Amino acid sequence: MNLTNLEYAALHNLLNSDYDGPAVWAWCAVGGSVTNGNVGGVVSSLSKKGLVFCEGRGRDAIIGVTDAGRAAYDGARRVEPGFENDPIPAE
Repeated sequence: MNLTNLEYAALHNLLNSDYDGPAVWAWCAVGGSVTNGNVGGVVSSLSKKGLVFCEGRGRDAIIGVTDAGRAAYDGARRVEPGFENDPIPAE
């Protein structure tokens, strides 16, 4: 499955959060190239691909990475910065 750099960054942020558990606060997805302004679209895209699940709304929402999301993250490779919306081909 192809991931954009923003999708990869959001998964990275969620999987490397300081909070442990099957789901974390939505704002944990924000960081690096994932901003408060684009996090909604990035998470929506990940959800449509079945890579995360979401419950609630706004900053109080929780997000969890599915098994498919973990596999996509583990199989993706980074591309050069500045190409945040280009797909990252799986290895």
